[in-house]
Amino acid sequence: MVLMATNESTSTIGGETALLELTEKPGVAEAQQYSKLMEHAIDTFGSEETAREWLSIECGALNNQSPNNFIRGTGNLAEVDRILTCLDYGMIA
Repeated sequence: MVLMATNESTSTIGGETALLELTEKPGVAEAQQYSKLMEHAIDTFGSEETAREWLSIECGALNNQSPNNFIRGTGNLAEVDRILTCLDYGMIA
């Protein structure tokens, strides 16, 4: 999974307006998303240690993969975040 964030700006070159696209380096967006996921896990479990433990153990809602392995294999952080939200509200994932 590769996510790209872009910003657009315009510049005048030789009397013509050119559209410039600034692309964020691949991997930066993923790291930011994982950081937000980690914050969510810490909020859910109350400590970084417990959050890291949960991210590394098998989860039935992820076909018995750990959340970390699931993310590595699919790039689907949103599904892991959804499961954390279910846990936040006492729901079955």
